[in-house]
Amino acid sequence: MSIAVVISSGFGLVTVLLARMVLKEKISKIQTLGISLTFIGVIGLTI
Repeated sequence: MSIAVVISSGFGLVTVLLARMVLKEKISKIQTLGISLTFIGVIGLTI
């Protein structure tokens, strides 16, 4: 069950990376920090 949470949280990361690569969207430093902290928090909750 805990693995499913980590995998499902990865979809957001994939979406952001694809938007950056395909659509050439700019991601600010504060957005990058927020995305990183969110994923670190999800991983921290599953451990």
